Amino acid sequence: MIVGNKTTENTDFWETYLDSLENRGLSIPEWELTQKVQEQLLDYLKTKIEAGVVDGKTTLPPQLPEYVSCFPEAMCLELREFSEEILEKQPDNGAAAKMLAIIVWEDKHVFNGEKDSDLLFLEQAMMQVLNDAETCFFAIRHYTHYNKYLDPLFELTLTALERLFKRAKQQDESELYHWLAKLYKDAGRTPCYIYRDFMRNSEENAELVTRCKRLVVEAQHAFQQRLEQEPEDWYTLHGLNDIYETLGETELAQKYPWTGHSESEAVWKQTAWVGKELPDFSAVALDGTPISLSDYRGKMVLLNFCAKWCGFCAPEMPYIKEAYEHHHKDGFDVIGVSLDESEAELREFIEAHNIPWLLIFDGKGWNSELGRYFGINSLPSQWLIDRDGKIISVETRGEQLGQLIKWTERTRVGKVVPDFSAVSVDGKSISLSTYRGKVTLLYFWTTSDYCEQELRCVDAVYEKYHDKGFELIGVDVAGWSNEEALRNYIREKDYQGHHIYDGSGWNGPLAQQFGIGSSEQIPAIVLIDTNRQVVEARSGRVHSPEVWGTRLESIVDALLSD
Repeated sequence: MIVGNKTTENTDFWETYLDSLENRGLSIPEWELTQKVQEQLLDYLKTKIEAGVVDGKTTLPPQLPEYVSCFPEAMCLELREFSEEILEKQPDNGAAAKMLAIIVWEDKHVFNGEKDSDLLFLEQAMMQVLNDAETCFFAIRHYTHYNKYLDPLFELTLTALERLFKRAKQQDESELYHWLAKLYKDAGRTPCYIYRDFMRNSEENAELVTRCKRLVVEAQHAFQQRLEQEPEDWYTLHGLNDIYETLGETELAQKYPWTGHSESEAVWKQTAWVGKELPDFSAVALDGTPISLSDYRGKMVLLNFCAKWCGFCAPEMPYIKEAYEHHHKDGFDVIGVSLDESEAELREFIEAHNIPWLLIFDGKGWNSELGRYFGINSLPSQWLIDRDGKIISVETRGEQLGQLIKWTERTRVGKVVPDFSAVSVDGKSISLSTYRGKVTLLYFWTTSDYCEQELRCVDAVYEKYHDKGFELIGVDVAGWSNEEALRNYIREKDYQGHHIYDGSGWNGPLAQQFGIGSSEQIPAIVLIDTNRQVVEARSGRVHSPEVWGTRLESIVDALLSD
């Protein structure tokens, strides 16, 4: 045990304490605090709080946010009360504000609105600790907990990012790269992420788009400078790939290939893989069968990271087995990757669930080579890969798996779309067979400001090309309680084309036929050529409905000109 009776001016108690944890194999925040250590930590932290801000920074330990969640409740309460007393006496004490922000936001899971008083602690800390990039990063990391489409904190996140960039650049040239890497590794809301979200409504967010693009460009320069020093730096290559794709410079993005990484302790967020081509890999299954991803090309594959000890993995098995049984004959397969350490337990798991697919096992648990390579940090992690090797999703769970497989297969480019019959809200019989020889857009939507914005773009294309052979079939899913309400809405908005009330929400016949079962898939579009073959399909929102509308017009024009 490292702790003496008192810390001295020449001893940094926090560093000494962390060193002792490392010596005892407790380098991550999974440790117990004895009463004696609690008292010493309290004295140490109170001294740091009283010191306030020196040269624009506090002397609070930089790792503090990682450990506060492990402090006993009574200890956090005492620190909070002490910080509030200091702040009342010294309103400009940034250390007290920072401590309050850390304590309050570590346990914060629900956002109550823009005027939430807890926001004041973060704002006060950022304003008073002018040279402390860590405070800005802490704010950004905690703003990431809220809904990405309706998040009232998004502009505040951008402001915190701007402050982070400014303070990092004040230190030295490499400091900005350091924080960029942490943004990608630990926070998720990078300049690219926020820029893409603002671009969903670029006209309304014009000023925010301009501000955020400056940060994207600054990040690009910082990564390029890093690349000159470290040509193989993994985060730099991935950061540049992300930036060039975000800016629409696809050819440049391809110069920075997307690969996994097994050597870094903190790895890229799994969701960053979506839309990328899964790199090939080779391994040996538990039964000795060699596995190479290239052998599965042309198939749709679920890469299922799981473990027997994972309480959430077993409940997923029925859904995976159902998808396997329904779609295996059509070219769907599963590759399991076990993060177990015990071969015997894994074999019990396989037998208990009668698993028919191959599983890869190396006995290394969380240090599994494939797990680390792909950045797996939670289980189950279920990656769905299409027939071209592109990653569709890294978080497909439950019934959504079967729906996503159905959507992907039914809307694969070149696939003939199955016919259907329905009646539009204006009483017209609708079927794809009657539109043979025409270009048809099948548009699944629900009532929302975003869908309305995109429908206006579709209407512009319809008005221009309808007489030349372009048709629009709108399908409302989960938007209205009855057909009459939808009919009145369509007439009020004067939407073009023919609109179908699918009924029964996500259980409507067309939603089920195409595998649409969640709001995240809406809007969903299927563009069908004159031979009823899929030309293009997507589900979910795009960065800019206007840009997408322009692209739709160019595709329709080309199809009707052939």
